Amino acid sequence: MVGHEVDVNELDLPPVGPTLLRMRGGGLRNAFSDADLELHRSEILGIVGLIGSGALELGAALTGAVSLDSGSIELAGQRLLLKNRRTALKAGIGLIPPDRETEGMFPTLSVADNALASAFHQISSFGWLRAAAGRALLAPVCPSGIHSFWPMWLEAHLLR
Repeated sequence: MVGHEVDVNELDLPPVGPTLLRMRGGGLRNAFSDADLELHRSEILGIVGLIGSGALELGAALTGAVSLDSGSIELAGQRLLLKNRRTALKAGIGLIPPDRETEGMFPTLSVADNALASAFHQISSFGWLRAAAGRALLAPVCPSGIHSFWPMWLEAHLLR
């Protein structure tokens, strides 16, 4: 996938922390059934599958776009009822869509900028973005950092 062999033992990865997100017995009619998964602190969950495999629907269920028909989702050990995407965002759960070019919020911007778009009120003062606040907000989930380009973000919005 990356064009060369990768030895994970040579990577400087953060230690795996406690379970943050857990699904048990998750099911969505005509999409997937009896799905179990765990996501630990410092992990990033990628869901992949062929068209029709239920991967898109699983992602949608984990981010509040659709409701599970069966099973449960827990966040930090507490049962979580995802009524909609807003509920998921408030819980700190977001989705990078498979086709960021047509489904993403800002397709020309970086992953970091898209991740921070929903937290604009937390990382801005009087309409000005505070880059340090954005980096601090991403630090717990991306300890090695995501390098974002704030001037591009401002430029994209000023030109619209």
